[in-house]
Amino acid sequence: MSIMNDITVTCPSCEEQITVTLAESVNADRRPDLRQDIIEGTFQVVACSSCGTEFMLDPVLNYLDMARGQWFSVQPAQRLGDWVALEDEAQGTFNLAYGGQASAEARAIGDELSPRLVFGWPALREKLLIGDAELEDSIVELTKLAMIHGLPGAPIQTGVEMRLVDMQDDGGLVFQWADMFSGDVLETLVAPRALYDSIIEAPEAWAEMKASVEDGLFVDIQKLFVGEGRAAG
Repeated sequence: MSIMNDITVTCPSCEEQITVTLAESVNADRRPDLRQDIIEGTFQVVACSSCGTEFMLDPVLNYLDMARGQWFSVQPAQRLGDWVALEDEAQGTFNLAYGGQASAEARAIGDELSPRLVFGWPALREKLLIGDAELEDSIVELTKLAMIHGLPGAPIQTGVEMRLVDMQDDGGLVFQWADMFSGDVLETLVAPRALYDSIIEAPEAWAEMKASVEDGLFVDIQKLFVGEGRAAG
């Protein structure tokens, strides 16, 4: 089930203390409307009861979609630097719910799920789009690396991320460079489907990098650039 609780937050505009409803978990099988809201960017957008300013609540929730084989631990973008500890925490949560510490029935469900850790709403939306397009998220991440390698002026810096935002009719992957916190778009670019396919067709060339990206629940090239990461072995 989807769990919602009322909490008190501070309006970023007038600094009034207001009560809002925060999602602690989303079950997309039972509430497909919430999944659609996430894709449309309207989920957890609230209005201040004092000044009327609209703002989006930071995500701290678990997301489940059994039909699509998806389980996500979703954390605020501001906590990206803590990804190692949060990855361990997410793995522990999954183990309790659907992994080795769960009931046999729950483990059977877990066997069909791909657990992931994501930071921020755009990252979650990206994973949902990847699922809809029947792509592999690790290959999408390697496609990003291939594009960055071919773009010397790529805006690689703290607080800027590259996200899949759409699919073209011909299979092209539409990406945007955007500010993680303001949402401001810095650049939009398209990768031909042939680039994505070329990575699949050259497994040996990409094997080492693919293993790094897929190591753990945080399947995202950001972990290659943020902090010290996790020690090998």
